[in-house]
Amino acid sequence: MATLFILHGHWETMEERGMTIVKASYSEDEVIRILNGIVENGASKYCKIEGDFVTEDYRATMYERTDSVNHEFLGFYITPHQVEIPDTLEQESYEKVKKQYLSCEIKKMMAHLLGNGTLTTPQYDSAVNNESAIDSIAEQYEKNWDRDLPFSEQLVEAIKSVLNCADM
Repeated sequence: MATLFILHGHWETMEERGMTIVKASYSEDEVIRILNGIVENGASKYCKIEGDFVTEDYRATMYERTDSVNHEFLGFYITPHQVEIPDTLEQESYEKVKKQYLSCEIKKMMAHLLGNGTLTTPQYDSAVNNESAIDSIAEQYEKNWDRDLPFSEQLVEAIKSVLNCADM
């Protein structure tokens, strides 16, 4: 279960009625910052309530503005909602982040190997922007992964294997 924070508002003036969902986020701080911005401008982006008898009520997770003479009202609220993220979605997110991280590390290691003369420029150029080559190196790394060996050594071995390099 995760908590999703929703910043939503509604208003009723003599000219209009409206409602909106401003932001949904897993970060309460993010929606509070947005609510603070709404408070700073009196919610004028959404509607204007002005007059001599306007009152405001503002707390950390809500803002209300009322004109009791003209019976106008606006309110913005942050409400928490418990949501269940399916395990498959969570696993897909993890796999995507893991792939991006490994791809970045492979490219950094290839640049290092180019810099120290271990990789030739043609070897580097043919692989660094080739998603298929990067994926093959990542697969080779995962296939031969050993928790007792340093990450960098395992990455070098995977690059060496896929790019058919001589001993590095």
